[in-house]
Amino acid sequence: MPTIQPAELWRESGRYEAYGKEMLRITDRHDRDLLYGPTNEEMVTEIFRAYVRSYKSLPLNLYHTQWKFRDEVRPRFGLMRGREFIMKDAYSFHVDEADLEREYANMFEAYTRIFTRLGLKFRAVEADTGSIGGNASHEFHVLADSGEDVIAHCDACRYAANVEKAEGRRSLPLDVAGGLAEVATPGASAIGDGAARLAGHELPRVRAQAGSGASAAAGPAGPGAAFAGRSDLSRTAVAHLRQGGRRARSSWRGSWR
Repeated sequence: MPTIQPAELWRESGRYEAYGKEMLRITDRHDRDLLYGPTNEEMVTEIFRAYVRSYKSLPLNLYHTQWKFRDEVRPRFGLMRGREFIMKDAYSFHVDEADLEREYANMFEAYTRIFTRLGLKFRAVEADTGSIGGNASHEFHVLADSGEDVIAHCDACRYAANVEKAEGRRSLPLDVAGGLAEVATPGASAIGDGAARLAGHELPRVRAQAGSGASAAAGPAGPGAAFAGRSDLSRTAVAHLRQGGRRARSSWRGSWR
């Protein structure tokens, strides 16, 4: 399978511009737009539609091991996050959603067995699909002090997710000393902007009476903000405004999507 792919395939899928700066785009001597494949959904789909003519050929799982390139803005730690890497990727085609779910479960179980046999302490966590797309994604994280990602997990209910994906429930009662305060933050379109605006204000002290066992929810009381009306507020957003909280354990990324 070619590592250099024609841009036409990615324009057809709509991902040529949407993928972002991580895609290395190049032009050949004939001024044709090409790219160094960061992933292979488009290429495999082109192969599938060129050779498969009947639903009787399904389900079909096409996989390979190949060099990939992603123009990461901050390559880190060599193996942790490199621009060029070898990846085993698989792409399956199905007649219906139920069969797709069956294969997804098979792949999930296969990777679970691999990590278990290697004797690694890991968590399979829900993750943001990002530029890959789709409606479900899991990453397999090896728990380590030197990792670059943060995960939230609950030992009681077995819920686990990357902080980019984690959803919290508005179920912890708050003990607010001095009442709630309203602070105007015009023009603050991101969490970091809001945190900067709040830095100069005296905010009430908020204590979460935690009882869920979720690692990312623990921490002593400190200056902060009480959120209402957003039961799906990302823990990443809360972390920008909390002080003194304990982060979930770092991890090495071993993703399968």
